[in-house]
Amino acid sequence: MERKKVISWFIISIMVLSTIGFALVSLPSQETEEPASTDVRASIEENLKEPELELPDTIAFSSGEINARVEKVLPELVLTASTDETEIYKINALIMQVPGIKNINSSYRLPQNQAISKSIIFFAEISLAAGTGQLTAVQEIQDKTKNILFDLSAAKKGIISFEKTLKLSNKDLNLSKEHSFEEPLSEAYLNLDTIENDEIIAEIFFNFNKNIVVKSIGNETSNVTAEPLLHSVSTETKIIELKNDLLVEGKASHENKTAKEELESSLKQGFDLNSTSLNLMPAAPSLEIQIDVNDLNASQLINDLNAFLDQNQIIQKNLSIAEQKITIALLLDSIDSINSMETSIINFLKAKNVMQDRIKTVKGTASLNAELAFNQAISSASANDINSFFSGKGFYDLSIKQKALVSKEVLLDKNYFDYDQNFVEVTVKTGHAAGDLIELDGMFYSSRNKALMAFLNEKQ
Repeated sequence: MERKKVISWFIISIMVLSTIGFALVSLPSQETEEPASTDVRASIEENLKEPELELPDTIAFSSGEINARVEKVLPELVLTASTDETEIYKINALIMQVPGIKNINSSYRLPQNQAISKSIIFFAEISLAAGTGQLTAVQEIQDKTKNILFDLSAAKKGIISFEKTLKLSNKDLNLSKEHSFEEPLSEAYLNLDTIENDEIIAEIFFNFNKNIVVKSIGNETSNVTAEPLLHSVSTETKIIELKNDLLVEGKASHENKTAKEELESSLKQGFDLNSTSLNLMPAAPSLEIQIDVNDLNASQLINDLNAFLDQNQIIQKNLSIAEQKITIALLLDSIDSINSMETSIINFLKAKNVMQDRIKTVKGTASLNAELAFNQAISSASANDINSFFSGKGFYDLSIKQKALVSKEVLLDKNYFDYDQNFVEVTVKTGHAAGDLIELDGMFYSSRNKALMAFLNEKQ
């Protein structure tokens, strides 16, 4: 589930807040069998009529987003979804088929924007048996109800703690207050991957009757503990194992017409490969021209160039000057027009007495990324043959690396991180052997004190 304010729009609806003109009418039901003698559709339509509101004695306040801590995760789920099914017992019956669900308390509610949405909002509070995985339960509910519930959102309930004294506000009534809590705890809706002891950001809604809190509910907006953190690595280590995989990167001229299928076919014919993964990114129809304008009238030349490009109907252009150089950056209609536009601009500049040695052009280039898995150990000769193969196809600035495994200790601060695997995959120069000492640098992500994805390469 995406980490966001998953169900914040109906938190206020659960608490009948006197200061928001928001009417809730629900038809509660724990039934999973068809009622004996009621017109369910008529009953729902009648119950969904908005009544005249009578303001209760409570006033609602919000904490805004504050720091909180998850003290306990409860075996309960909260669901909301759109539906056109008007017989609520049918939805309940499907949900009760999911293993581990003990009880369901469901209701229909009015959509936020009744002018746009014609569907009904299905809302349910679900109790789970001990040991039931909440994420698994939600996934199974989605599967069971996929034909009648749409845009399903889910959260689990928990208890959170917060600062003893909070500044609270009610923006609708332009009220604010500071309140000290004897026991700073509240129920809250939590993201499905949040666990106990996580530090989170939450917004808590309180209902006050005079100075007494009669109800509160929080909503997690982000999880500080689970937020991925980026770490840099620079270390020495030994290669434990070399893998039979080469990684190839390179460039090609915009005029290179080599097709991906042609490359793949030639590779399979020429090398003993188990698999290939090849990505060719075509060149963009771009052209960049730099002009050394030392001792030239740069302002006049820019004006002349702008007029020339306008005459040639070049719309996507950018002209700039820095360090005595004019840079013209163009995005053209097609690859085929790059050479002709380059020639036209150079001839125009020559007519303005700008010599050829003052002009430098950079054309759009195609890029290559390939992963080649060999059926046998890779030798230096194999890597050289791959280099020659791609060079022969018109690729240049080639970089060829090999995959290797090193100890997970390269990621770990023993007092802090853990890692699920014994080895970390890295990329190294070709020509190594197991046991070689190498220098690595790169980065990895961590979450909840665990090292996750790592991107480490041998230093150049």
